[in-house]
Amino acid sequence: MAYNVKKVENISETLKKENREKYKYALVYRLSEIKLCKTEQLTDADFDECTEARLFSADRELHLFETEEGMCAVEVADDGASECILKKYELASRFSKEGKTLVVKEYLDYDEDGQAVVCLTRLADLE
Repeated sequence: MAYNVKKVENISETLKKENREKYKYALVYRLSEIKLCKTEQLTDADFDECTEARLFSADRELHLFETEEGMCAVEVADDGASECILKKYELASRFSKEGKTLVVKEYLDYDEDGQAVVCLTRLADLE
């Protein structure tokens, strides 16, 4: 596989400012708004109403999401053997302060017939 997935046990520690620095951008879904910005612009208050968040860079993504048991998080990181496709999506004008295009990485795997399938998708960059 071209990636590693790790469950994050201590979410509050992971979201501390010094730990957010390994990600370049953040997409935070809050009850009151959707925020797309550089991670350096995030405050601790941005996670108070958070229902889902994706902190991402070219080589990794931290995905926070709600489940029935509460907030969970996983980190996906590239491992160098990249079998993936990069797709680009135009951003709505209200998000264009950081870039005009969202880059999404789709990791490929192969089924029992040898057909390529997308097994994981993550945010990768803004251009």
